Amino acid sequence: QAQAILCHGTRNATEQRYFLESFPQAKIIGTEISPTADQFPMTVQWDFHEVNADWTGRMDIVYSNAIDHSYDPILALRVWADQLAANGRLYVEHAYAPEDNYARASDPLEIHDPEIREIIQDLGLTLEHTFDTTGIKGRCPCRVYVIGA
Repeated sequence: QAQAILCHGTRNATEQRYFLESFPQAKIIGTEISPTADQFPMTVQWDFHEVNADWTGRMDIVYSNAIDHSYDPILALRVWADQLAANGRLYVEHAYAPEDNYARASDPLEIHDPEIREIIQDLGLTLEHTFDTTGIKGRCPCRVYVIGA
């Protein structure tokens, strides 16, 4: 049972609320780079590319659907993976269109499935499996990458 959950790029704490429903005993933290982060519960202002020593090696679950907001996806995935406890899992949710081209002007990174898989492999991480979903809001096709350290 997860005791420590970290969600990156959460905007308004939607992800934290979902995790709280399934893991009411867990300590749940969300990061958001916006200066409005402190207006939302369980949220701290933080750039998810930055190391936070308090989180390193301590999280049972690290989750993000904001990889498309990364200016350096290799750094982001490295930092997120380093936050995992020994048996923790990293869940990276990435939106894609049927032609695998879902990038928007507000998303600085256009990345596709083969590139994500290559980064995971190059970092020496284990891609345990993937599954497809419609995303947290049910608006678009998404793939979730389940990664072990």
